[in-house]
Amino acid sequence: MQENKALTSIFRERLKKADNGIFHHLFSLMKDSEIEDTLQYTYEVYMGKHPNLCHKDNWFFGFHKSIRQCDFFSGLKKETITDTRIEEEKEEHKKIGKELTDMIDALPEEIREAEDFRVRNYWREHCPEKWERNVLLNQKKRESEIEYIGGHVDMILWEAIHLDKDGILPEVMEKTFKEYFIESEDAKG
Repeated sequence: MQENKALTSIFRERLKKADNGIFHHLFSLMKDSEIEDTLQYTYEVYMGKHPNLCHKDNWFFGFHKSIRQCDFFSGLKKETITDTRIEEEKEEHKKIGKELTDMIDALPEEIREAEDFRVRNYWREHCPEKWERNVLLNQKKRESEIEYIGGHVDMILWEAIHLDKDGILPEVMEKTFKEYFIESEDAKG
């Protein structure tokens, strides 16, 4: 008996071959496990195993509708790095950076070139207040803000399906389900 391929691998292969790249790109944002769960459930609906939820012939309508009703692309986020220092802090940061660099440059070359010499350790030891302030200003220079964008991507997928006059995604999904069914039957022996 052979083991059948996961729905996700069949789906991804077929999606790559499809004419419309938008679906391939959107689904590439999802982990295989997330797609597998969704495809497995949709496959069960397609096979008529959930008649109370959606009629077998309307399986794709149910899938399309579910995208608007749940977080389909959960966990997607974008990170924005911003400099939150005010002008006075930027000038102060520049001044501290120059002072710390000048301090190191003023050291004899044999100290700077020593194998165990570490600039940060030297700064921490000889001017801890300036060092701490420099660290704080560096953090403010690279503040990150996380925004969850799964809902936006859900709407892009929903709109792409809505605008897909050729029915590319339902065709890819149906071919995926048929291939999966055949492989499952072959695996049973």
